[in-house]
This record gives sequence, C-alpha cells and structure tokens, in this order.
Amino acid sequence: MIRNNENTFQWTTHGKAWDWLATSINQLTTANSALDQIAVRALKRGGIQLIDLVDHLTLDRRDIAPDELQGLGFSEQTEGERSVWRHRGASLPPVLYKEGSRELKSVALRVDRIEEFLQSHRLSKKIDGSPFSRLRRCIVATQNDTRFTIVERHGDGHIYSPTHESSQNLRDYMVTLNAWSTRPREVDDPAEAMQSLCELASRQIERVGVDLAAELFFEAERRYFCIRNRAAQLQRNRQDELGLGWSNHDHHTFRSSRELFADLITFFTALGFTPREKFYAGTEAGWGAQVVENSAIGITLFLDVDLGPEELAIDFQQQGLGSADRLGTIGLWCALHGDSLFGAGLHHLAVLADFDRLTESLAERAVPVMAPFSTLPYLKQAFTEGEIWRVNERRIADLLRRDHLSGTTAERFVEQGVVGSHLEIIQRSQGFKGFEQKKVSSIIAKTDPSRYGRE
Repeated sequence: MIRNNENTFQWTTHGKAWDWLATSINQLTTANSALDQIAVRALKRGGIQLIDLVDHLTLDRRDIAPDELQGLGFSEQTEGERSVWRHRGASLPPVLYKEGSRELKSVALRVDRIEEFLQSHRLSKKIDGSPFSRLRRCIVATQNDTRFTIVERHGDGHIYSPTHESSQNLRDYMVTLNAWSTRPREVDDPAEAMQSLCELASRQIERVGVDLAAELFFEAERRYFCIRNRAAQLQRNRQDELGLGWSNHDHHTFRSSRELFADLITFFTALGFTPREKFYAGTEAGWGAQVVENSAIGITLFLDVDLGPEELAIDFQQQGLGSADRLGTIGLWCALHGDSLFGAGLHHLAVLADFDRLTESLAERAVPVMAPFSTLPYLKQAFTEGEIWRVNERRIADLLRRDHLSGTTAERFVEQGVVGSHLEIIQRSQGFKGFEQKKVSSIIAKTDPSRYGRE
C-alpha cells in the first residue's frame, strides 16, 4: 500500500507474500486430515475458500526465518511471549512466531461461535476461554505435528491466548447486543434520531469499550440485513451448516443522505473507525464514498453518498454536506427506504468466497448474480440481483411533492416495489486490500432505483 502526499491510498498486490502464505496453508492442510475435510466441505457446500477463514498461522524458525518474513513485507510486533508478524499493506492473516521454542505448526480458523462449529461437525471438544470473552479457542485435531484450531473473537483482534472473564462481562455483552438490536429504526426526525443513536453509542462504549461495542453493532446490523435479503438468508444458512457464521465478511456498505453524512462519519469515528481511501465515480455518476476501517475488529465500511466533483477533497466530518436540488442514485435510495443507519439497513454485505463456485451455486437456487463489476486477476466482485422492497407511499408522496419523481415513476414504484439490498460476492488474491474504482460506477448505476423495473 502506498499513501501519497494527498493522503490517498493506492493499494498494491503482494504476489510473493500471497504465494508463500497459500503454499504454507496448503502444506498444513495436507498434513492434517481434519483441516483438509473442513476445507473441502467449505468449498463444496458454501463456496468458501479456506484461506478466507484463516485467523492466523503459528510457525517458527524451521518454517521461515524472521528476515524472510520481513522480506515478504511482514513487520514484527511483540505481544506477550510471541512475536506477531503482520502485513500492513495487504489483506493477509498474521503469522505468530516464537523463536527458540519448537511449537506445533498451527492453522487457526475464525468462526462466529465455537459451539456452533462443533455442533455442525458433530465434535465434542474442550473450549478454552469463558463465553463471549475476548478470545476463545478450541483445538480440533493434531496430526503430523500440525494443529488445527478454531478461535472466536469478541472486540479484540490482537490477542492469541484464551481469556477468562467475569459473569459481568457476559451480562454486559448481552445488554449491549440487545440495545443495538432493539434500537428504533423508523424515525420521523432523522437529525433527532442521529443524536439519540450517538447517545446510545456512548452508553455502550462506556459499558463494554469501543471495539466490542462496534463489533456488536455490526452483529445486529447483519441480522437485520438478513431479515430483508433472500440471497443473504440462503448463504447464511449454508455457512451456519458449516458452523462459520459470517466470519468471511469483507465489507459492509451504508448509504446516507447528504444531510446526515457528517453525523454518520462522526458516529463511526466514535466506534473506532479511521478514514481510508475516498471514491468518486465521476461527474455523470454523481456519487462518492468514504472508506473507513476499524483494524482491531477487522471491519471495513463503504459509506456512500451523493457527491459533486468539487466536494471530494473536503473533510466530510468537519464541513458536512448540504442538501442538493437533485437526488442522485444514493440520495433517491435513501429517500425511498431511509438511510442505512435507520430503516433501510445495509445496502450490501460483501462476503469472501470462491467467485465462480458461489455464483453458480446461488444461480442453482434461483438467486441470479448480476454481471461482475470487477474481473481483475486479484479482485472479482459482483452483486446478486437486488432484493425488491415495498415503499411507504408517504415517502412516494413526499418525493412527488418535492418534484423528485414523475407521476409515472411513482406509480411504477408503488406497483412494482424498488430495489433495496444486495449480497456481494468478492474474491481476493495476491493480498490486494483495495477496491476497483474504475468500474464500480457502472454497477451503482444499474442499482439506481429510478432505472429499476423499466421495460
């Protein structure tokens, strides 16, 4: 990754690091039949690649020397007794390294709930760590000096030893998840609702800390998204059969009205997110996005908004965006369904997968996939066909009154519904952490509510 003087991001591929990591995982998988079985089952039944589930590897000097890791772009951090090697510019799992001590080689896969994984695979194993603590771990199988473990994380991506916490921790966890899950969605005054939401966030952060509050927020958001998207329901069911949950999520996308965009940025900043690259799809497209990331919990967000070319350089949080005379793709979607942070929920959730396998298997279950909008060797992306939502006629009437819709379009929206959300299929390789900027505007244009349903 290159960060230039204008504070923009230019993500690059890391072929050597990717090839070494993929080869290492393949060798460890070959050595451990239980891990190999999981890899085969995940690919066959869920369209999921094993490398997209890896939380971390454990190796030592006999596997790779420190200077070799450094040569591949990894940098060392000391965490407890271990050295942790991370690649900051790539989408690659970390490597744990304990020099001078022979540990078993190990692959750790991340799952949402260890109990669900064990139940899915009919296993009875000891779980180290208290329920919903920062890290829980289970050794699934050891074979040929290679260990296969699964880990469950809650609000901390930088620890590797199981934690045992008090019963109060469990109560706080459940109270926070309940608070996010039951917050008001249908709002009459968006500005007032945003203020209330920020106050709710402050209480949850005080209760459980920033990162766990953020993680539980997104657990609630994914649940809400699944309720309203059949493709997500289908894929989630497959991944639940494998005991994985949404452990292979890549990014979450929120759409915002211009008026609330600064508040949206402020809200996610409070939840530990920092800015990454900005997108601008061009004058004709009329929209842009701010990418933000919370690296502690491994969550990346796309925050979409109608945007003019002169506005890309502004500080969204400090300056904000005023209302516009004309609604673009994002603004119209929000006017029809509500902002993503409230009634609409996520516009899409992107899941890491084997692109061709998952595309074909969804099509077999009558879930069509739109033409891909990225076909790069190291990045493939496509949306499922949009989920059609009914629109509140009060919203239609308001858009007519403000001259944002024609009478014909309004009738079509009432009769046919309007495209709402998508599931995104994404396949990454070569450690590429960025996104395709050149072609993304074409897919957003195809999801424009004003174009959907026309003969």
